[in-house]
Amino acid sequence: MSSSTIAYACGCALNSCLSTHEFRCILHDIGHMLGFVHEHQSPSRVTQVTYNDQATVLYYADIWSPLKVERSVLRIHAEERLAAYSPFDDISIMLYEIPPSTNDEGRHFPRPTTLSPIDKAFATLMYPPNPSANLDVLKNCLTLAGVPPPSQREILEVREPHQFRAKFTQWNRNARVAYRVRNHSA
Repeated sequence: MSSSTIAYACGCALNSCLSTHEFRCILHDIGHMLGFVHEHQSPSRVTQVTYNDQATVLYYADIWSPLKVERSVLRIHAEERLAAYSPFDDISIMLYEIPPSTNDEGRHFPRPTTLSPIDKAFATLMYPPNPSANLDVLKNCLTLAGVPPPSQREILEVREPHQFRAKFTQWNRNARVAYRVRNHSA
């Protein structure tokens, strides 16, 4: 569905009827519909940001209970429950704003308002329309996902969408295990 089709269905041009916040929320929720998890709850977030739990609960105190903050912000998703995930993407539409007061590093991550290149790549890789349709697009997506050329060739040999997704998912899981082994044995 094109953006003009969506705009027609809404009765307006998306960029003129919706605020930036509304448009961001729509993109974020479509990400959830595709199975994307919050980027700040990705296992890869811990490589970049360490939340101060108490400061984070305090930051959200006006709108959420401590339990809601734990479930929606602080809890890291278990790797074995994720089909695939990227290295921490600080411009992912799936990221909540991370104020400096909530993390030990004092870093600020604003709330993104558009899809990041990695968001687009993972949507394409997890839901390939037809792996042989446009090999250049798929190869670019695999590159953005961090897949090295030898593994790209192996994944791109698969022509059936479900098998393509399974092959990419298996590579992703193996890459995460290898990363953990390298970083814990050092």
